[in-house]
Amino acid sequence: MKSRTFTQYAAKWGNCLAVRIPNNIIKDLGIEPDTPLDIKISKTPKGDAIQQLLEVFKKLNPSLKKYSDQEILNSFVMEKYTELTGSEIDPKYKDIQDKVSYVLKNLQLRKR
Repeated sequence: MKSRTFTQYAAKWGNCLAVRIPNNIIKDLGIEPDTPLDIKISKTPKGDAIQQLLEVFKKLNPSLKKYSDQEILNSFVMEKYTELTGSEIDPKYKDIQDKVSYVLKNLQLRKR
């Protein structure tokens, strides 16, 4: 059975709450009106925005999956540190920064 996971906000719908299923998932799974669905719901803490961003980076550039979330976050810190001090960046963090920059540039191109 094919399945997909996504994050979505609950919206008010009369006396209930509703969750919209994105069109790309509807098409991918072949969902039509009256299609029976198995649904698992869990609340995502709002503080998880960083985790969601890291997941997007890894999804858009799978080569980032070999790095831990902490390593990716450290690359941002190291980038600012080198800007402020003029020191050399560790090659490992430079590699991560290059991959993250690639994702960010592609996101900017998609917005246009």
